[in-house]
Amino acid sequence: GVAGHAGETSPRGLSLTFDWFHLVAGSVWVGGLIGLIVLAASLPAARRVAGLVVCVPRFSNTAVASVNLLIASGIAASLVHIPTLASMWQTSYGKTLSVKILLLLAAGLLGSVNLARTKPRLQAAASHPQRAAGAAVLLRRLVGGEVVFVFGAVFAAALLSSLAPPSKALARLGHV
Repeated sequence: GVAGHAGETSPRGLSLTFDWFHLVAGSVWVGGLIGLIVLAASLPAARRVAGLVVCVPRFSNTAVASVNLLIASGIAASLVHIPTLASMWQTSYGKTLSVKILLLLAAGLLGSVNLARTKPRLQAAASHPQRAAGAAVLLRRLVGGEVVFVFGAVFAAALLSSLAPPSKALARLGHV
């Protein structure tokens, strides 16, 4: 972050703090998603649902917290980097940031379906075992889609690192 946009944007300390929280929150979310995929793939079929019943509710709580931190730090960082609202659609940086936001919204939508549908079904597996297998299949599909969208957002973030943020002078001019 010190060598990137966060280290070059004033106020530097605040910008680096937002960047650090954004990276940590994103890493926790992506790492947990990959962990769920690896867990589901590595457990034998007979034990897969039991493993997911334990892990998914715990990760869901962590994922909600990390996504909320990701959103908050991303909004704060964009307020530092984007001088005008019009910069979001009139600059390459803003357009790329908009694509990243849309990809993360799509991933968040899939994650919210997991939270609302899959997590309760897995938690009810003790009393209704017939629901667990379907919940595990739904979880695998949704997490797979979520990972695709998140990695698309990571790719967009990589593109952002090669683009200069809009100049603060734009805010004084009022247009691009």
